[in-house]
Amino acid sequence: PGPELQWIATDGTPMDLDFLTSFTAAVITQESGFLFDSMQRHQPFERQGQPLFSYTCGGAHLLQGLSYAVARGYGTPTDRKAVEAQVPLWFYRLENELRIYDDAIKRNPKQKARLLVQRMKFLGHFLESMGKMEAMGLFVPDDTQQAALEGAAQNLVLTVDGLEKLGVFDHMEELRGQDEQLYLDVIGDSCHAVRGLEMVLGRGKIRW
Repeated sequence: PGPELQWIATDGTPMDLDFLTSFTAAVITQESGFLFDSMQRHQPFERQGQPLFSYTCGGAHLLQGLSYAVARGYGTPTDRKAVEAQVPLWFYRLENELRIYDDAIKRNPKQKARLLVQRMKFLGHFLESMGKMEAMGLFVPDDTQQAALEGAAQNLVLTVDGLEKLGVFDHMEELRGQDEQLYLDVIGDSCHAVRGLEMVLGRGKIRW
């Protein structure tokens, strides 16, 4: 990269966008290892505090940033393969994460609103991530994946409908006073949900 894409990190380490892309690809591959193992064994996974879930929105932003860099030609061919490998992994996550949230709602009906917000968060980020990756030419959905995308969009609409029925969107300032984090999740993840729907419905555009 040219000088404008090189910098010195706060600890004095020289950095450039190629290195950062490769580093991020290595991180997301390592942190996704338990998911790859479960997917290859055709087994469900459980959330048990794995490091991946400590990343913003379960690693969705890590994936989107990496995808953008790779699509612009940064990193190596190996980094591109790492991004492409995330696609089937996220479709595997789709089925399993919906199961996790739905089971949690059955076990904890008093937490339904909070869990539906998390369900909205995952679905919105899933659709947004896959939509952007498709638009950037990082994958072309096959028939099964296309059906899953459409199903995820329908699930997202049903999830938002469930939140509306609970009145979550009706008293936002009251919600903010009761639970600041839940309020921020509703505001932020509603935006990702809208963006995800726009992408999967072919109404959204990206510049890359």
